[in-house]
Amino acid sequence: MKIISLVPVGYKESFSLHACLESLKPISDEIIVLYDGDINKDDISVKYSEKFTDKIYFNNHNIYNFNSSKLRNKLLSLGRKHDGTHYIFLDADEAFSNNFIKYGRELISKLKRGQKYFMKWVSMWKSYNYYRSDNKSIWSPKFKDFIVCDDFISKFNEDIKFHESRTFGSNDLAKYINEDKGYVLHYQFSNWDNFLNKQSYYMLREIYNIKKETISQINRKYFFSFFEFNPHVKEVSKNDYEHLNLDNLKKIVSYNHDSYWKKVLYDFLKNKDLKKISNLNIWNSKICFEFYLKQEKKKPNLNFFEKIKLILYFIKFNIINIFKK
Repeated sequence: MKIISLVPVGYKESFSLHACLESLKPISDEIIVLYDGDINKDDISVKYSEKFTDKIYFNNHNIYNFNSSKLRNKLLSLGRKHDGTHYIFLDADEAFSNNFIKYGRELISKLKRGQKYFMKWVSMWKSYNYYRSDNKSIWSPKFKDFIVCDDFISKFNEDIKFHESRTFGSNDLAKYINEDKGYVLHYQFSNWDNFLNKQSYYMLREIYNIKKETISQINRKYFFSFFEFNPHVKEVSKNDYEHLNLDNLKKIVSYNHDSYWKKVLYDFLKNKDLKKISNLNIWNSKICFEFYLKQEKKKPNLNFFEKIKLILYFIKFNIINIFKK
């Protein structure tokens, strides 16, 4: 058995990379980091990665038009070249809870060819130590696939450019790890402004690059990225993150990424007919809002019908959740 952790890093996720690598080191035989986009070898996060692994690679591409399944296939190919048999797929803004350090290797060793583990995935909410605990959102706690034993055949479907599965292959042989043996801490929402800018970027990419869905469909897909609905939060036990550097966790929440997102979002918005995308719900991003205000001399605002569509979508989501209970 050779456990290789495969970590993609991109779009200013490097601010949380330290927690990810700290949690992976004790249970991995090898860690492979693949930097995606415009990150160069002098970036501070690269220096940090070097403390944990010498398997660091760079995937240079146009950040405005990328395919995340292709990126995961590149990682998988690197893992297979390094003779991996079991793979952990954590993104740079995720980390294992402390209890998984104790049980991880033993649990992974029990996986047979083609089997995978789903683990509870909790979203840290505007902090490093509180998570969203309700069931009112797609960002509420759920189980996702993170670990797989290689079948040496399967790979990621590159026709799915975005929102792909975390691991490759069928879920027919999936197993679940109980929370008392470990779960995954997700830090994407810890830095709220960064999150809003990132989601706005994704939505603009769907409109201008992927071009498969209407504005209304994209608004529904990203509905819970912008509407919180008074989330319930609970504090994570300190024991569950005591293996992570506390000062670095606090930086996840406080670091300002505005200069980066201004460049990325302005490049998308400049020379565009903003009136055509005025109903795209990206204006919670202060950067997008200010750009629109400056260009159009008025505040962006969804029209009445688009607002009604979103309200109906939320009602439908809640009705479905009631019947699931």
